[in-house]
Amino acid sequence: WMRLLYVDMWGIFLTGAMVGMLLPTVIMRHLTLTSGQQPEAATIETFAATILGQEYGRTVFYLTLFVGFLILFDTQVGIFESLVRNATDAANVSPRIQALTGGDIRRFYFAFMVVLLVVIGYITTLSQPATLIQTSANMSNAGALIFPFALVYLNRRLPKAARPPKWTYLGLAFNVVFFGFFFFNFLAEKLGGSPLVTF
Repeated sequence: WMRLLYVDMWGIFLTGAMVGMLLPTVIMRHLTLTSGQQPEAATIETFAATILGQEYGRTVFYLTLFVGFLILFDTQVGIFESLVRNATDAANVSPRIQALTGGDIRRFYFAFMVVLLVVIGYITTLSQPATLIQTSANMSNAGALIFPFALVYLNRRLPKAARPPKWTYLGLAFNVVFFGFFFFNFLAEKLGGSPLVTF
């Protein structure tokens, strides 16, 4: 089963994630170069659809928008549900929460989901979508700076036979450097006005 897990994580998930991130970037870069137009913060979500629509017609315009919607919708619903589920799992260990819910944790789950939905709905009115996507992505980068240290700590508490090989710690360190670079680059741009590195 460990071999199947490696195939799934490295061969399917990692490869698919990289292709899924890089392919839209390559397409967007190509459309920018061939059209001579630059996307702006207010139009970046529909930029690819607009350029493709000008080239191939309204059907491709709407099809591109629909595919983009499916990608974002699936991703955001997954993140939303996992956030609610993780908060519920963490809250379920609290005797106070158990008493408030009468032992039925579903009451906390759905109440927290509604509160989170209202908060997210309000936050989305505060800024342009491009800024919100950048901020959301870099909150994930911030998490990637914290969780490797938590994983190292938890792995070190496992029995020696169950601990992962030492090279995995090297992978976690690379993870911190890689995602930390993008997080601090974003932070420098937002707080200082210009990024550390411009691509």
